This record gives sequence, C-alpha cells and structure tokens, in this order.
Amino acid sequence: PVYWAFRGSVGAPFLVGLLTCVYMTLSVYGTASLLKVRSRLTLFLLAGLMCGSLALICADATYVYLTDIYALALLLNVSAAWLCLRGRKRLT
Repeated sequence: PVYWAFRGSVGAPFLVGLLTCVYMTLSVYGTASLLKVRSRLTLFLLAGLMCGSLALICADATYVYLTDIYALALLLNVSAAWLCLRGRKRLT
C-alpha cells in the first residue's frame, strides 16, 4: 500500500522506466560492492548481465507495469545480502 501511494495505481511508462533504472543502478552498485569489483570492464559486464538477463527482458516485455516492482524486489534482495555481509562491520 505504501509503494502504490508513492508510485500511483496507473503504470505510467515514463515513471516505471525511471524507477526501474534507479533501482537497477543501485542493485548493480550494491552487487559490485559485495563482490569488490574494481575494474571498469568487470563492472560493465556485471551491469550487462544484471540488466540484460532474459528474466528481466521477458518480464519487461510482458508485464511493463510491474517492471519497477520487480527491480525494487531485486534491490531489496541485494540490500539484505549487503547488510548481512557488510552491515555488521559498520555496526561494531
């Protein structure tokens, strides 16, 4: 309910695309941080694998109005993994 209030009940393609780009960028950044990626080529390949995966492309082609929700779910999964692996070092 909170996310629908933020996004709205109508799936405007511009808003869905913008939110998807933001969520995928943060997901790639979090994954690169977890894997300690330093090379630009490796970062480029990681972004290509995450954003160009067949699952994301098929979901985007079929359920355009839900693409940002799927990208948000990926971001929350990456955030949970990051907090489990890196969050303790910052808390102690």
